[in-house]
Amino acid sequence: MQEAARLSGKAAQRASEGAYDKAIGIWGRVIELQPSLVSARLDLAMACMEIGDKGRTKNLLEQVLLLNSNEHWAYVVLANLWIKNEKDPLKGEQYLNMALAIQPEDPWALNSLATLRIQQGHTDEAIRVFRKAIQANPEVANPYLGLAITYNNLGNYDQAIKTLQELFGRAQEQDVRSKPIFESARALWIECHHQLSRRSQDAAMKAVDAYRTALESLSGIPIKVSYVELDEAANAIIQMAWKYNRDHHLIRCRPSYPKEFIVHLMAHELSHLELECKARQAQANRFFATSSSTREASIRSLARDIRCLEKSGYPLEAIDEVIVKLVQGLCSFLFNCPIDMLIETALRKKMPEIASSQFLSLLQMSRDAMNASISPEIQKLTPTKIFEASLALNGANALFIDDLYLNATAISQKYASHDAFALSKKLFQHWKSRYSFLEPGQEYELVDDFADILGLRDWYLWQKDPGNQEIGKLDEHSRANNELLQQRESEAIGYFVDALGRFNRLAQDKIREISFEIALLGNRGLDFVSNERKYSLAALPGEKFNGLELMCLMYAGFRRVAPDQDVGMPLEEPFMKALSMFNARSGAGKEVPS
Repeated sequence: MQEAARLSGKAAQRASEGAYDKAIGIWGRVIELQPSLVSARLDLAMACMEIGDKGRTKNLLEQVLLLNSNEHWAYVVLANLWIKNEKDPLKGEQYLNMALAIQPEDPWALNSLATLRIQQGHTDEAIRVFRKAIQANPEVANPYLGLAITYNNLGNYDQAIKTLQELFGRAQEQDVRSKPIFESARALWIECHHQLSRRSQDAAMKAVDAYRTALESLSGIPIKVSYVELDEAANAIIQMAWKYNRDHHLIRCRPSYPKEFIVHLMAHELSHLELECKARQAQANRFFATSSSTREASIRSLARDIRCLEKSGYPLEAIDEVIVKLVQGLCSFLFNCPIDMLIETALRKKMPEIASSQFLSLLQMSRDAMNASISPEIQKLTPTKIFEASLALNGANALFIDDLYLNATAISQKYASHDAFALSKKLFQHWKSRYSFLEPGQEYELVDDFADILGLRDWYLWQKDPGNQEIGKLDEHSRANNELLQQRESEAIGYFVDALGRFNRLAQDKIREISFEIALLGNRGLDFVSNERKYSLAALPGEKFNGLELMCLMYAGFRRVAPDQDVGMPLEEPFMKALSMFNARSGAGKEVPS
């Protein structure tokens, strides 16, 4: 008896792992030891059914019923055998009725009956029976999925999503046989959101427009939107008026991003503005920045990796350019990761009109991030500290999305095998412990907390927000200068195109030398009204430049060597237009790095 019980447990474990052949062999031995053990014959029958051995399954189930005619589960398995394999639904229904006569609340029998009612065209009855199966045992996933599929086929996508939410929140993956059910549920969840996203585009855009109007009132500054291909990795960014010394906020969206997700990008960027407005009202706003000293600190911490890249034969100039760009990218990710989590949590609660767009957009971005972050090629070229920190942040964001949607996604599973996942869990748990208690401006403390966990605290610095008196209030001289620059936009575009071509042929150190020399020259004032070529640079001997040409050289140069540096000139729009023109002329669509 004891040996039979021990072997039964071992066989059940093998079956739960999907090793049915091994389980069948062990249960055969159990029956030899204890022929009267009904549960072993029943389990053996189910395992035989899983591998498609219909003959042996029927034989075993008949043996079970001879030993115990009230074993309702044997009737359920026989019913499924006749319905699915023998294509005899009437015979199958007879067995289901026998099972339900013995056990009226059995969820598996009810689920099979509901599925049969769907096949018979009795949809309303099927929905009633699926709900009864769910009520009988909320932890069984199959009835939820059957009900969600039914609603989806009826075009009732809201109700299908609601049913799937219940599945992810209440049902359990009981063994390996449950896995395909959850995978199918996740696929259906995505498809339903696609349908709803297309259907709700007008309502979503109206909600975002209303949010935009409210924030124009809150900030006291208009918000403009520009659709241009970005040279940043992001799909959208917002440039606050108070950071760019403008009379408007500017949202820039990548037009190639899927149209149905644009409303989410808009809402997300507007949320950044709302956070900063509230932080400014509380006099708690700060600006995240890097400087020469923080970049030196970050590069010092990467010295070993840089030496390894040199020994591998990579040119020093190329290494320098890549490292600066990677450091900048990681700093940007560090700042945005915990704040983006706050934003998405708030959007999910307060903007139901964009719910489907939000989910699909987050899913798309998480997939893109995953494909990039776990790429062997990227790992090979990325310093270990940067790779591990990026992987940890991506893993934390994946955990956040899985949690936000009650495990309707399983994105974090892709990161679970990496060493950095322990840091991911630490980051997310810390965020979760703090996010609901934050006052305006305290979101920046979360950035510091993430940096401390990742060992990146000296990679950036905070700058004080100068306050409301600086918002869009240019002095008359500066206002006049900006108006002149706007009038000469077409000339600036031409100068930018020339600058981009020049810098593509120069090393990073040379670009830095030119940019900083112009910056020093600009401290004494540059005449950009005149077209006279009256300026010369030690870095570019033998050439003469006018004032606007030098300003464009400096602006384009800082976009290459110090992207975070605020040059303080309203040249963003002509620069982006020039960048698009330059990339188009270059063929292959290769963008100049910023």
